[in-house]
Amino acid sequence: MRNLNNELEDFLEHLRVERGLSHNTITAYKHDIHCFVLFLNKKSFKVNWDKIKHDYISKYLFQIMKDGLSDSTRARRLASLKTFFSFLLEANIINIDPTEDIKSPRNISKLPEVMSEDDINKLFDFVFSNKTKEGYRDFAMLELLYATGMRVSELVDLKLNDIDLNSQRIRCMGKGSKERILPIHENSKIVLDNYIHKYRPEFTKLRNEKNLFLNRLGKKLSRQGFWFILKTYAVKLNLKNKLYPHVFRHSFATHLLHGGASLRHVQVLLGHASITTTQIYTHLTDDHLRDEFHRAHPRSS
Repeated sequence: MRNLNNELEDFLEHLRVERGLSHNTITAYKHDIHCFVLFLNKKSFKVNWDKIKHDYISKYLFQIMKDGLSDSTRARRLASLKTFFSFLLEANIINIDPTEDIKSPRNISKLPEVMSEDDINKLFDFVFSNKTKEGYRDFAMLELLYATGMRVSELVDLKLNDIDLNSQRIRCMGKGSKERILPIHENSKIVLDNYIHKYRPEFTKLRNEKNLFLNRLGKKLSRQGFWFILKTYAVKLNLKNKLYPHVFRHSFATHLLHGGASLRHVQVLLGHASITTTQIYTHLTDDHLRDEFHRAHPRSS
């Protein structure tokens, strides 16, 4: 049976590998969540993530305000809890996010970082210029991440039989073992077809190796392995502050909304349990809509 530490460690690993956060930032998240757990323990509440309700969060925020913590510290503590419970919700560990309707002491929320289309094209062009088996593998992985919005953990877990090139669909196992079928466009189909039939066999001759993306030893590529590959490209292209695994997921969602996709459509593609998780991307498109308005309106100076 899994315990509380399992969920917390999974969350911290998600922050490190999927979101590419620094050691200090992850330590801060861990500290903030431990402070909340200590508060619950003092209240003789047996901590069980799916039993935590809205009022426990409110009482905790009230207590740390009484303790004299600043608005900024309380806002950070709440932001950490919101991120953690959002992770638990997506993983089907909880059914309701107890932090959903709780407002921050400071009305400031950090929006997901998104790569511009120019930066994505710059990265893709650079990776594609690496005419090796590793280069073609990397290009296929990045193409698939941006084309589908899947998580890196989902990407490295793909098996050969999850790919249906004829119907241009991919079967993806998300958090909580939730399956979803993702469409891919023609370019992605061509890139995947090329990798699977021409370059993947150079990694291994074993027919019983079912994993789609392999390392140099012919074994399954790990999340850590993917992160190392991405960091290498980030350094070479001077994109160190822009390039981390989850940025492709953020960019996929934002660019789809820019292109006119519905919020519900994007929610299904991302595999979000709640549409409120997806709504964060609408804030990113607000600036785009304002810029387009000022560019296009005849009375805009």
